[in-house]
Amino acid sequence: MAFEGKSKIYSAQPGYPDGVVDYVLSSLPNSFNNAQVADIGAGTGKLSALLAERGAPLIAIEPDPQMREELSRNLNAYSNAKVVAASAENTGLPDKSLDIIACAQAFHWFDANAFRSECDRILKPGGKIFAIYNQPDMEPLEELAWHRANFSGGSSWKGLWKSIEDFFHSNTAPRFFSSSISYSQPAFLSLMLSYAQAPKEGDPNYERYVNSVLSAFARLSNNGIFEQHWTTRVYSGS
Repeated sequence: MAFEGKSKIYSAQPGYPDGVVDYVLSSLPNSFNNAQVADIGAGTGKLSALLAERGAPLIAIEPDPQMREELSRNLNAYSNAKVVAASAENTGLPDKSLDIIACAQAFHWFDANAFRSECDRILKPGGKIFAIYNQPDMEPLEELAWHRANFSGGSSWKGLWKSIEDFFHSNTAPRFFSSSISYSQPAFLSLMLSYAQAPKEGDPNYERYVNSVLSAFARLSNNGIFEQHWTTRVYSGS
């Protein structure tokens, strides 16, 4: 699996601004009466924990056992949250049971056609789907092959946005939320090692990759800190 062995270090990934959570939950009544939200492809619970903290009745779906173990640990304090071992394409949830389907940093891993069919089955009439992505405003390591080969730069980001737009039967214009995170050298290295495409310790390219990350940090940092600006892009529709 893509994130095998990375469940611990995945905590280095950025979270989501409060405005994103407000926006996702804005279509629900304040009381959450009879509402149900699912975070699909929940990972370790970066979005799930924020939704649960607000009191949303939450089902967090994650297929990877290691990621799901961290997810369960991160949601343990919330009685309103339930963790389910399932995939985006086959959630096992009842028909017409969800008011909101959210997927954060996850849509590109799904079989879009199968996920579309599953959303049609499990979403209530009038329910909404949210696709959420943190995009760095500057890509310091785009020279690395693993980075170029995926959706993290230039036209490939555009390809991802187009595939998300095409997924919806009807959709609204994307919303944008800004944030900034200050990284020390160890924190920046953890971030760059947390991506699915980054080599793991013991892989042949691991040492070369780490040296490239450290070199980029030295070039970009100021007084031992690198300030990374992020834009969280939120697509929504039905």
